[in-house]
Amino acid sequence: MKIQPLLILLLAFFVGIIAERIFLIPPVAIFILLMVFLGLLFVLLKQTRYFILVLAFLFFLLGMFRLSFEVILPEHSVGKLKNGTTITLIGKIGTRPEVSSYGNTNFLLEAKRKLAAEKLSKASGKIQISCKGELNGVGLGDLVKVRGVVVDFEEKTNPIGFSLEEYNFSQGIYKKIFIQPKEIELLKRGKPPFFENLIFSLQQQIKHKIERFLPGYRDLLGSMLLGSRVAGLDREIKDRYKRAGVAHLLVASGMHLGIIVGAFAALLASFKVSSKTSFWVLTFLNGLYFLLAGAGTSIARASVMLQLALFSKFLDRDRDFFVSICLAAFLVLLRSPLDLFSAAFQLSFGATVGVVCVTPILSEKVFQNVPMPKWLIMLFSIALAPLLLTYPICAYNFNQISLVAFVTNLVVLPLVGGLVIFSAAALIVSFVFLPLSKLLGLGVYFGIFLMDYFVGFMSKISFAVINIAQLNLLVILLLYGAMYFMVKVLLKRGRKAAFLIGTALLVLFFVVSGFTGQKQLEILVLDVGQGDAILINTPNNKNILIDAGDLGFGKQVVMPVLKKRGVNKLELMILTHPHMDHMGGMPEVLEGIKVGAFYDPGVDHTADAYRKALKLIKNKNIYYEVVKCGNHFMCGDVDFYILGPPPGLIHSESYLNDNSVIVRVVYKDFSMLLTGDAEYAAESALLDFNIKSDVLKAGHHGSATASTWEFLEAVRPAAAIISCGKRNKFRHPHKAALENLEKIGAKIYRTDLQGAIIIKTNGEKTTINTMKN
Repeated sequence: MKIQPLLILLLAFFVGIIAERIFLIPPVAIFILLMVFLGLLFVLLKQTRYFILVLAFLFFLLGMFRLSFEVILPEHSVGKLKNGTTITLIGKIGTRPEVSSYGNTNFLLEAKRKLAAEKLSKASGKIQISCKGELNGVGLGDLVKVRGVVVDFEEKTNPIGFSLEEYNFSQGIYKKIFIQPKEIELLKRGKPPFFENLIFSLQQQIKHKIERFLPGYRDLLGSMLLGSRVAGLDREIKDRYKRAGVAHLLVASGMHLGIIVGAFAALLASFKVSSKTSFWVLTFLNGLYFLLAGAGTSIARASVMLQLALFSKFLDRDRDFFVSICLAAFLVLLRSPLDLFSAAFQLSFGATVGVVCVTPILSEKVFQNVPMPKWLIMLFSIALAPLLLTYPICAYNFNQISLVAFVTNLVVLPLVGGLVIFSAAALIVSFVFLPLSKLLGLGVYFGIFLMDYFVGFMSKISFAVINIAQLNLLVILLLYGAMYFMVKVLLKRGRKAAFLIGTALLVLFFVVSGFTGQKQLEILVLDVGQGDAILINTPNNKNILIDAGDLGFGKQVVMPVLKKRGVNKLELMILTHPHMDHMGGMPEVLEGIKVGAFYDPGVDHTADAYRKALKLIKNKNIYYEVVKCGNHFMCGDVDFYILGPPPGLIHSESYLNDNSVIVRVVYKDFSMLLTGDAEYAAESALLDFNIKSDVLKAGHHGSATASTWEFLEAVRPAAAIISCGKRNKFRHPHKAALENLEKIGAKIYRTDLQGAIIIKTNGEKTTINTMKN
């Protein structure tokens, strides 16, 4: 089959998957259409033009049909269970029970039967079981009965990229049940699947052997050989490699598989092993590595393409890259169609196309006259090619690209080949003669130490990564279209023409971006549980953060939000007062982004988070100021009036709360009052000022000690926002505060019920939206 028709069929399959994700057509209806067009295909066998069109539509329907089984659930699926339902399920334990950092034991249950209202009926699908504490006596393959309350996965409550609900949906896991140890009963002891048990045992032995011959680098080397998902690499190390632009080293992919199989192929050839025997040995090795590496998307792509290459060599046929990559994409999506929407699929195929297709163009057309050795030109090209094709994907999925990736890859890539080969050799030898493997491990240790040190150094560079605001899918497609156009110009008219046109396109892109940027004030009240974190983006695109939630929320919520919005610098951070639910996340933000200035009320506190924040401010040479009542500053056309803490106010029981920094934000005809944790005393002091505001951020999470009637009469808000945690132990918001807000006529928004609150205004017209509309 020609390349062009093959691409058309694959694209039709892609579009079919996307269409089914949007329209959710029942599989029966799609199947009927498939049969109709299959019959039409036989009628048009000799009419080539119409045959290809009908075949393309068949692939479109096939994409829809395959995805329909993932997104349209049968009535007996556990995904149909309602949130809050108490139910008994009978099923097989589908994964090894694992104890989480919170002390819960988690596993997947493959449901077979359900008992509801004393009626036993069929059940199907996977459901996550979370048992409080450790769970003994049951394991993979056992048939068990569990009873508990069905809970939906938490939907996205902040405007960040990752959604646990969407991720679990892509894995075919739709609900979860929380149980106590007494609520699980073993019905029948089962046997773990033979191959799954064998692979798991081999994985554990490999990790143990690596620890023996390379102590200290077990997880890092394990990730390089089998991928971080299998090796269980620490998040901090992953982030470091991601910042340096070499996270691909920690994913089992074509590079690792190619190096290992290539080394074995060379070894077999040196012993003059027959082509037939070599084919079967390498096929076995390919399959074994695929399973050991976790059978993920990236290794699946690599494994399929390698197997096609082995077939081509065995049959003495020319290898066609486009045929193999199209077939690999088709088979990977046939196995798991939702992978089309995953970054792993997009990056794996994008990087492969970059290496194979773009590398020759760079080495032969772009760098051809550069006075460098050919091997160095090739290294430059190999390091740069995949980046060109994966940068847009990284920007779209992660809102971040590494600016040091090219240099890091340039240095690290030559090391990787030797490291993988020597590591694999040391690993194999360790099963036979451990002392020799330790000797080989010395060389591996030296190489991996150098690599890890250099990656760490590059990741610490202040401009290592840049955040990029969420790009529209159309912009991504236009970027790839521009790249394709540039390649055509380069091949036909040379480097000078390509450079001039590329520069013009780049200037046009930035000009259009400037005209389409926001010209309004946006205030984002984040959902940080029982805490506060407010991000203000001014019409001139300056960003101010007020509070950062409790410990962990800076890294888990605030930083991802900043990344999603393309924020690379905070002009100002304001800490309203040093309580943990406001300042806990501050050090994490200060560590993760450039900050221009830091304001707080100057109230001393001994908390570690506060001390750490002050130390970071000093070390990073950030301007620090203690703000006082009456201060005023502007950011573009937006006025910020500091109305608290009131002078000399000290309350014996609520000292820190009533000393909160209180800010009134004014933009043209719009105003919003941000009160921190101000309570009765501070609210009373505010009555001396003009505090009339369109929107009020209610004080102290809606407690009974705030939002007093006299205060609300002075503010007269049209809308009130309460930042509080779901099912918090303080039972905020209090009934009295809610009644006062309703009585004053304010529309109430709550982060515990509606997620993050997004306020947008041009100074005249204001809209308020929530993450859970």
